[in-house]
Formats: sequence, C-alpha cells, structure tokens
Amino acid sequence: MPFITQGKTNWKFLLIVIVLALIVGGGALWYAKRPEKPYQPVEIKKSEVTKNETNKCLEKKLYIHFISSNLSLLDTQEMTDESLKEIIIQSYMKEATNNSCPEKTICSEQDLELEGKKIDLNNDNVPEYIIFLQGTVGCPLRSPAHESGPNIVFGFIDNKWTIIGDMVGGKIILPMKTRTNGYLNLAINTYMSASSGSIDEYQWDGKEYKLIKTTDWGPEDESIPKGYEEFFPG
Repeated sequence: MPFITQGKTNWKFLLIVIVLALIVGGGALWYAKRPEKPYQPVEIKKSEVTKNETNKCLEKKLYIHFISSNLSLLDTQEMTDESLKEIIIQSYMKEATNNSCPEKTICSEQDLELEGKKIDLNNDNVPEYIIFLQGTVGCPLRSPAHESGPNIVFGFIDNKWTIIGDMVGGKIILPMKTRTNGYLNLAINTYMSASSGSIDEYQWDGKEYKLIKTTDWGPEDESIPKGYEEFFPG
C-alpha cells in the first residue's frame, strides 16, 4: 500500500492527502454557501443608428393648406410648432408604410405640403387640426376618383399633441351642432359619384372620435338627409 513503506507509515504522503482533502472540502462548502447574484448579461454596446427617412422628413418644412367646406383655399401656413409638426409627419409616415408606400417616396419633395382644417372642437380656444394625408403621385393615399382617404385629427391634451381621431373619407368635413362630452360631432361627406355618396358622423367618446352612423344618399332620395343640410347648399 502507498501509505506503508518497508513496514512504516508514510506520514509525508498521508499529510499531503489530508491537506488536499481539506482544500477540496472547503471549496465545496464555500460554493454551496456563496450568496446568490442575479445573472448579469454581457453588455453589448449598440452601434449608432443612422437616421431613417422619418427623421429626415422631420427636418423638412411642413406647410398646411387650410381649405373651406367647399374645398376652396383659405390660407397656407408653415407649421412652426415643432411638437405638432413631428406628430403629423410621424402619422404621415406610418400611414404611408401601412399602404406599402416607401418613406423615401413621401420624403422625396423638398418640403412637405398637406391639406387640412383648423377648428376649435371643444371650445377651449385651442384649435384642433384635421389633416388630410394624400401621399404622392407615385404612391397615393387617397382615391383619385372621390378623394377618399385618411383624415387624422390632432388635439392638444394633457399639455401635448396627440391623435384624437383617425377617420377615412373625403375632404368635406363639417362640425355638427351636436356636442358629445364637450366636443362637436364631426361629419364627413364622401362623394361616390356626382349624384351619390355617404355621410359618416363621428362623436367624441372621451378619448377619441368614433363613428356612430353612416347615411347614404343618391339620386333616388327625395330629400336631403336630415341634419346634413349644410352639405347641400342651394
């Protein structure tokens, strides 16, 4: 046996074995009782992200052509409120992307130009903005036949501009006499032809504008839809 040499115990070898056993045993005990530490993933530094087309568009000037109920031009203004300009352009880019329209196509113009209306819908002396998103010649967001497309309503709530309505229809939008939760109802008249169309009415539900009814009209109708006489002057 290794511990026995010529009938004598090999104390030197035995001592080495005992020391090794103590080291291994102590290490195992320390490992078992060590405090648990949460897993710390290796931090990977992100490379600097290059500007996308939306950010490039934010640097452009934005002009809004405000139009009347009969679609005649009232005024053109540059959007100087940076926070409102930003959310309008971001909404424009999102709508374009949802319609498979490349952002770079929308941002190809030197400046951005949109049409819209400015109305104080809740009587707080701060106007809301209804913006008509049209796209470009190569990538339209509105129907060329009856000008139907996305109409986004922006309101100033809790000290910031936010989307308070996302409606689809023509550009003939009028505030109604009825108020719901402090906001005027909105109606959109969309012509499907020269003698027919539909009127969608929206009301404020406390958070955003929701569609409440649709009224179709056409040459077979004997009278103007009640409550919408303003859409049919004369």
